[in-house]
Amino acid sequence: MSQPNRLLADDLHDRAQAIDNDDDEALRLYHAALRLDPDRPATLYNIGLIHKYRGEGEQSLAFNRRSVALAPQDESAN
Repeated sequence: MSQPNRLLADDLHDRAQAIDNDDDEALRLYHAALRLDPDRPATLYNIGLIHKYRGEGEQSLAFNRRSVALAPQDESAN
């Protein structure tokens, strides 16, 4: 992955994290980050959390499994 794409993915992830009350916008930003860097465990994990809080268990589990597969040592992914 190119450095500019990684930096943009970092920025999109950070912007999504800063959003408090608009899950749809946060998801949009997280998914944009994943399009640039599809192997971002923290982004996958955070998408899973949003789905968990929405009561969308299957989606939550799918994203969290991907996160754990990429970073099994990351406590936030487990």
